[in-house]
Amino acid sequence: MTRSVAFSVIVRRIAAVIVAVSLVPAASVLALVQDDQSAPPRQEPLTVIDKIQRNAEMVQKVFRENLDTELTFDQTGIEKLAGFIDRQRENLQVDLDRAVSTFGSFFGEALRRDLKGEWVQEPDQGIAIKFPGDITAFPFNTIRDHIQNGEEDSIANIGPLLESIIAKQIAEAADKPAESSAWIQLFNGQDLTGWTPKIVGHELGDNYANTFRVEDGLLTVSYADYVDSDFAGGFKKFGHLFYKGTYSRYRLRAEYRFVGEQCPNGPGWAFRNNGLMLHGQDPATMERDQDFPVSIEVQLLGGDGKNPRPTLNLCTPGTNVVLNGKLFLPHCTNSSSATYHGDQWVTAEVEVLGGERIQHIIDGQVVLEYSEPQYDERDGNAKKLIRDGNLLITEGTIAIQSESHPTQFRKIELLPLPPK
Repeated sequence: MTRSVAFSVIVRRIAAVIVAVSLVPAASVLALVQDDQSAPPRQEPLTVIDKIQRNAEMVQKVFRENLDTELTFDQTGIEKLAGFIDRQRENLQVDLDRAVSTFGSFFGEALRRDLKGEWVQEPDQGIAIKFPGDITAFPFNTIRDHIQNGEEDSIANIGPLLESIIAKQIAEAADKPAESSAWIQLFNGQDLTGWTPKIVGHELGDNYANTFRVEDGLLTVSYADYVDSDFAGGFKKFGHLFYKGTYSRYRLRAEYRFVGEQCPNGPGWAFRNNGLMLHGQDPATMERDQDFPVSIEVQLLGGDGKNPRPTLNLCTPGTNVVLNGKLFLPHCTNSSSATYHGDQWVTAEVEVLGGERIQHIIDGQVVLEYSEPQYDERDGNAKKLIRDGNLLITEGTIAIQSESHPTQFRKIELLPLPPK
């Protein structure tokens, strides 16, 4: 179950912002929804949310006084507004932006009051409503879709759907076991205490050319001190930075971004590519020239500025998983996440439940889920780790990567989960 509402009429970005409503043709309801001149003067300027709520009340007033229709701030009022939009779609499309800002105000305020939400204004997302259960709705885009597309995207459908999703989300949250402790900071923001590097061609603990370093409080993967011969014939010094200990049931959260240019002769697949290596083998058991630890890799990927490229994909060096009820043998599969271009910070989360289930989570949404992580008998490195024929992996190490593109992490933290 995702933590944001995933359907066509509720989207991640809001295009409409409340604006003052000026006069349009006299026969139009829009002409009647203006700033209420009778309202007492305010010493403080109106915020955007103030304007939304005032416009909502003006819509209610206009319908009552001019259309003899009582729009209540609940599902009944939303259904009446939906009927009005269905009858007036052609006229409303003439001044679409005005209609969206006007009726989106009432629709959103009705949802907010009826389902106990809260207006929020967030950077890069715009104006939305947060509901219990960490559900987010974007009412202005919903109104726009209804006006443009008709009954198939009717606002009348949204309230009951939201109510159902919120109830389910709250119930699921209540069923989850209590968290066993606070988040543990794996990266202390100062140095690499607790971390051990393993880079291809080098012994465990040899942080060749200071590949993994801390700069300005950020855990940084850097190739600034590499020499030309390191890149000759193609980049091959793949590296991993392992955190101490092994882990079985936990939530892992990492805030990362890609910076600068990929190093010379880095492989194409490694462009803006890093990873969280979970359920990994002990680095002390890795071969000197072993490219990747046997592990479950949660790929951290960045876009090229143009093309779609989801992050939090799955790759399985020396492992397999059960995906959609079947043993999944290919090396990688994509998540359903959005693409994150540029050098923006991205927060990735993974929930790991031993040998049962693993979920990849971004922006509160599960974008990939699978179960039964296990060793791949076809892989030579994995074969060495199999004991008594048992393939299931229930715990292992945690690591990040160096695969040829500079990367920064500003937070890596772990929340232990109770045993089963």
